[in-house]
Amino acid sequence: MNNILLVAAREFRQIAGMRSFWLTLVIMPLSIVIGALVPQMIANDEPDRVVIIDRTGGGEARAIEQRFKLDEGRDQLSDLSRYVQRHHLERADPAAAWSRHDRWYSDADVAAFNAAGGVESAKAKIAPVKAKDTPEFKAAHPDYNIVPTPASLQATPDARLDNALKPILKPEGKDAEPVDYVILIPASFGESPVVRLWANRQPSQRFDATVKAVLTKDLRSRFLASQGVSEAAAQSARTIAPALAISPPPPGGGA
Repeated sequence: MNNILLVAAREFRQIAGMRSFWLTLVIMPLSIVIGALVPQMIANDEPDRVVIIDRTGGGEARAIEQRFKLDEGRDQLSDLSRYVQRHHLERADPAAAWSRHDRWYSDADVAAFNAAGGVESAKAKIAPVKAKDTPEFKAAHPDYNIVPTPASLQATPDARLDNALKPILKPEGKDAEPVDYVILIPASFGESPVVRLWANRQPSQRFDATVKAVLTKDLRSRFLASQGVSEAAAQSARTIAPALAISPPPPGGGA
């Protein structure tokens, strides 16, 4: 045992005398802290700017914008529900959707939540019942912002949009604000399923899935109408979806 301790002490003195040991000892904690802080510092909370050129009359653009707003409201409602559950604030309004936590919020739930005043109305109800040390609820920024389509783009033929969109997606001005996505819904949409998308980076999967879901519903209703199904029945078929009753684990009581 004495020999083992003698060798261990010698090894420790040799390693502790190396500069690389002390540098590693300092660098490792710093790298952990920097790795945690950098993503927060470079995170972009600004919503993606979206331009929709709808050659069909505007109905598709309105449907996409409505879908974005519903998804935004659903995210806010879900986050608010977790906040209420974590801090036991259901008594603020037991009948409100954000006081019921065992569900996937449907479009009807989100529409009712928005019609009732959304986050601001809920916070006003929660304020009288929450404890002083309970943190304030902060809603996340929206993912997308629909930008009005410039008149110049509306008048530009589809075949010339590639060149016309370059200064919009990649503006050269220092203070110019780029557009992240441009969607073209051609006049032939319905007869043809082709829709064009320009982006200034790789499109996110959520954006792609949302736009496809909206346009797919419309294509299906058009197809059903072409098969002799009444317009009312075709519209009803678009809204058929399963309703999930979810039993999530309760949120933690910490930070």
